Amino acid sequence: MTATLATIKVDKEVRDQLAKVARSRHTTMRALLADFAERATREQMWAEINAGYARLQQDPEQWADYMSELESWETATADADDQAAEEWPEYQQ
Repeated sequence: MTATLATIKVDKEVRDQLAKVARSRHTTMRALLADFAERATREQMWAEINAGYARLQQDPEQWADYMSELESWETATADADDQAAEEWPEYQQ
């Protein structure tokens, strides 16, 4: 698949900073920006998840329901975890 390219305008100082960092990492500015974009996307996702948990915690009844559901999942999967450990002991070091 061929990448579609676009041009963005940044201050020269920003461009120079990006070029310096890219050089020090032995990569291109394009790869560096792709990495930064991926990191920013991941940070945004976790910020939204954490905000959702914060909203859920504001309702004690809903939070209690959520925690109860988590506990039931942990209980339900405990046997599967033990079975997997017995089946693949080489991964239990």
